[in-house]
Amino acid sequence: FRDILLNPNETLCRKVQIESNGADVNEPDTHICLDNIQAPCTVLSFGIAYDFSFDRMMLEKGCKVWSFDPSMKPGNYTN
Repeated sequence: FRDILLNPNETLCRKVQIESNGADVNEPDTHICLDNIQAPCTVLSFGIAYDFSFDRMMLEKGCKVWSFDPSMKPGNYTN
């Protein structure tokens, strides 16, 4: 099951977007299946760690995004 989540293939997901985590070697690239994503949609995003790239991508797809991370300092983070 872990392999399917980390490496979705075309038989499970026809439209995969890979979000690179750049120079952070501690974080793997994120594979996101977009087969059934269409606006309007709602996304709950947990564990942001000050990286809103996934959240921004889902906003661009027309989704309403709620971001949560209790480890971040309180503030008004807008995207």
